[in-house]
Amino acid sequence: MLKQMNKKRKSSFFVFLMVALVIISSAGYLKGEISTPKNKLSLNYLKQFGRDTVGVLSSPAHWKGKDFFTLAVVAGTGALFVAFDQRIKNWVDSNNKGLFDDIWESVTNSGNGVFLGGLLASYYIAGEIFKLDNMRKIALLGVESFVISGALVGLLKYSIGRARPFTGESRLSFHPFSSTSRNYSFPSGHSVAAFSVATVIAEHSKEFLVDVFAYCMATLVAMSRVHKNKHWVSDVFIGSAIGFFIGKKISVLNRGDGAERLKIGFQFGSQKKAFSLCYSF
Repeated sequence: MLKQMNKKRKSSFFVFLMVALVIISSAGYLKGEISTPKNKLSLNYLKQFGRDTVGVLSSPAHWKGKDFFTLAVVAGTGALFVAFDQRIKNWVDSNNKGLFDDIWESVTNSGNGVFLGGLLASYYIAGEIFKLDNMRKIALLGVESFVISGALVGLLKYSIGRARPFTGESRLSFHPFSSTSRNYSFPSGHSVAAFSVATVIAEHSKEFLVDVFAYCMATLVAMSRVHKNKHWVSDVFIGSAIGFFIGKKISVLNRGDGAERLKIGFQFGSQKKAFSLCYSF
C-alpha cells in the first residue's frame, strides 16, 4: 500500500513538472503572433535529423581557438573532480540520512527517457493545439538532442567501462568494453539526457522562468545520481557538459539567422541582368 502511494506521488510529481513547463512556455508564445507551421513530423524532419547528426559529429573538425579553450576548461575541471571523487563520495555518504530519498528518487526519474519523452510529446501537442510552431520546434529538436547525445553516451560508457561508486571499486577502476551496467559510470546518462533537453528548451523559450526551471531540474537530476551512489561527481559534470553542448549545437544548426534574414539573388538573361539584395527583420 505504501509503495503504491509513493508511486502515485512520483507520477503526480512528473505530471506537475511537465504541465508547469509546458504552460509557462505556451504563455510566453501566446503573447506574440501565431507562427506559421514549419516544424512538423515529416520526411523533411527526418532529413533534418540526419543533417543535424552529421553536423554534431563533424563539428570538432570546424573548431577554432575558443572552442579548444572551452574543451580544455571542461576537461581540466573534469580531471579535478576525478581527483576528489572519492572524498566527495565519502562526504555524501556520511551526510546521507535518507530523509529525502523519495524526493531524490522522483528527481532522478526526471532524467529518464519516459519522463523526457513525455515532456517533449507535451510540447509538441501544445504546439498543435495552440498553433505555436516554436513549441513543436522545441519538441522535435529536443528529440534530436536526446537521441544523438544518448547514442554518444552509450558508446562512451561501453568503451570506457568505469566502475560505478556502489560497486566498492576505486574511482580509477575501469573495465573497457564491459557488458554490465555496473561498469557504465562514465559519463552519467541521466545528466546528459536532462541537460540535452533542458538546453534546447532554454535556447528557444521566451520566458526566463522556463530557462531557470529547465536548468535547475537538470542540475538536480545530476545531483541525484551522486546522492543515489550511481555516479561519481566527475561523471555527472562531464555528462552535463556533453548534454549542454549537444543541445546548444542542435539549436545553433537550426537557428538559421543569417540564411533567413539575408537573401542575395542574381538574374542573367539576353534582355537584362539583375542583382537583388533582401534583408528581412
